[in-house]
Amino acid sequence: EAAASVTGRSGGGGAGRGQSGAHPVAQRQAEQVRRVDGRCRMRRSLIIDVVVRIVFHSALVLSLFLLFAGHNQPGGGFIGGLVAGAAFALHYASGGIDAVRQGMRVRPWTLLGIGVIAITATALMPLAFGNAALQSEIYKFHLGPLGDPKLTTPLFFDTGVYLVVVGMVLMLFEAFGETMLDGDAT
Repeated sequence: EAAASVTGRSGGGGAGRGQSGAHPVAQRQAEQVRRVDGRCRMRRSLIIDVVVRIVFHSALVLSLFLLFAGHNQPGGGFIGGLVAGAAFALHYASGGIDAVRQGMRVRPWTLLGIGVIAITATALMPLAFGNAALQSEIYKFHLGPLGDPKLTTPLFFDTGVYLVVVGMVLMLFEAFGETMLDGDAT
């Protein structure tokens, strides 16, 4: 009996696992949780924070590259939006929903709404000029020493798709990222 209390183990079926009765892994996990503003939060990892700071902005730039290169090459608004969503997922893994909210100054449903408006306007605008719906147009500009860039209407459609995908990913984080306050469990 005395040896069992010193080592924190007893011969019984798992009831005597230390003085608190909890498994050591559960105790470590409970120590990582801290309460802030009535919500439970996990302790942040320095390694994950540094990796996210390095990767986040690079992933956003990659998503914009995929958006702009997508009409003539592999990529587009959907793939670019998924890469941007993955960047925000890293941000969410690092700091939770509050870090994502600080990273995005615009609410997710606003992005979603702007994207749907851009898609609808791009699809229906040619009808106003007597053309078929979703008809593509190419506009060329001369910018002197900067070259002659062209702007196509599918870029506006892809931008709308990009905003819809990013808005949906961020709305998922809003929906699943909220923590329940004490007493909210039913």
